[in-house]
Formats: sequence, C-alpha cells, structure tokens
Amino acid sequence: MTRPAMEVADIVRARGKPFLERFKASISYQVLKAFRAVGRCRTAALGGHKDKCVDCQYEAPISYNSCRSRCCPKCQAQERRRWLEAQQRDLINTNYSSPCPTN
Repeated sequence: MTRPAMEVADIVRARGKPFLERFKASISYQVLKAFRAVGRCRTAALGGHKDKCVDCQYEAPISYNSCRSRCCPKCQAQERRRWLEAQQRDLINTNYSSPCPTN
C-alpha cells in the first residue's frame, strides 16, 4: 500500500500550532486530546520499534508506534475495515435493493 501524498497528521503537524493559538479557547479538552494524538501518531514522540524477520534476519527500519486514538483516521482505518468485513459476513445472501420503485 502506498502512502498518500498528504495525510491529516501532516496537516496537524504543519499548521497545528497556529491553529491552536487561534482557537484553543473554543476547543474542548476531548477535541484537543484527539488533535494532539493525531499530531504525534507514528512519530518518535510515541516511541518506536524494529521488526526483524526470524527466517532471513532482515531488519526493517524503525516503525514508530501509533496513537491508537479512535479519532485518528490512520489508526482506525484497519479497525474500520475489519468491522465492515464482519458486518458483510452477517448479511443474508440476497438482493438489497431499495423498496422504493423510483430507485
């Protein structure tokens, strides 16, 4: 999977400080907490680890830890995908067309 050219975390890191200076008084604690989590996600601020293959001994570059915030689009993408797959498994195999004759 290729990394998109720009992510939400990139915007938060690039323009977050001026944004907070201007709007901090009107932002709730929960929003501020999520904002900071997204900005720190997958950076050295949260630490990191090295993955090593037990078969070939290949050692990947440092992987920075994620924030695991439910508000972070990057951290929750995989969880959202798993949830959607689970919901699709529960669907009955039928045509889910709209009962409205105009659709």
